[in-house]
Amino acid sequence: MPNIFFNFYYYFFTVLTIAALALPIQAQDLHFSQSDLHALPQNPALSGIYASDWKAAVQYRSQWETVPVQYRTAIGSFDTKIRRNGNNMLAGGLLVAQDQAGDAQLSWTQIGLRLSAAHALGADQVLSVGFGLDMVQRKSDITNLKFKNQWDGDAYNPGLPSKEADIRTSGLKPSVTAGINWHLQKGNLSRTTVDAGIGVAHINRPSVQFYDDNPVNLPIRMNLYGFSCIQNTEKSDFIVFGQIQKMSTATQALVGGGARYWLSDQTAIRGTIATRIGDALIPAVQIQQNQWAVGVSYDINYSPFKVATSRRGGFEIVVTYTPTSVKPVKELKVCPIF
Repeated sequence: MPNIFFNFYYYFFTVLTIAALALPIQAQDLHFSQSDLHALPQNPALSGIYASDWKAAVQYRSQWETVPVQYRTAIGSFDTKIRRNGNNMLAGGLLVAQDQAGDAQLSWTQIGLRLSAAHALGADQVLSVGFGLDMVQRKSDITNLKFKNQWDGDAYNPGLPSKEADIRTSGLKPSVTAGINWHLQKGNLSRTTVDAGIGVAHINRPSVQFYDDNPVNLPIRMNLYGFSCIQNTEKSDFIVFGQIQKMSTATQALVGGGARYWLSDQTAIRGTIATRIGDALIPAVQIQQNQWAVGVSYDINYSPFKVATSRRGGFEIVVTYTPTSVKPVKELKVCPIF
């Protein structure tokens, strides 16, 4: 294994760990725990960075079932290689996400396109940059809420007008995202892969307020990550991953690792344990069968909020499909990195 891998890998995760311990941690409810299994939402530069022609994924999270305000988050993505020419590749994708919480059904909807350009630095490494354009919208429905104007003096009367403005939607607004990623794939016969990079969302700081006279701009969101799988033996791999996300004054850090064991050439089982620092312990299991992979995790909350959650954080499931196809001999490349 080249020295560049060891040096980059060591320094990246050293910096990531120190930063995670130094930054004030505030849990961010809309984030996923299995971010290493669903790459495209992390960084548009990850479009097309895999051994197949295309990839599809869906992810669902249900958080805080024991408290009145519950969160439901779902996200789906599809990306594909558009064009390959020598050491260069162009890829693109589509991402759709929605989150909903509370009695007012406050929701976040996001639909976006992704485009990336990658350049092979050799047989083992790729550097890629990516850009994305999303349309985002906030929406709510206050008809299920209760207000003091609906108190008739003796009891709550839903027939009385609330005299509150009927908030519906913030309207669709554009949001720009970009990123850069370094990918290592250690040879055609090795399962060792590493991805490390940074993604930046809401670069243009879109306005998502409900009223025109009360401007609310989304803060820029930074996402620094490293995801790796290191082949240990013929049938086993080590898994290590880490991530720091920062949005305005809120910061979240997640680190974890585990192992994957191959039961056959097409079937593997993976187990990991991670922590969202200051918030939750996250055990997870993934089963891979041919082109399908299914991962399930559960957050065990240990933050001060555990008084309300009874340590029940959130259930999450991610499903990915990465088809593999055998190309004609004339299309086979000497360099398998793309």
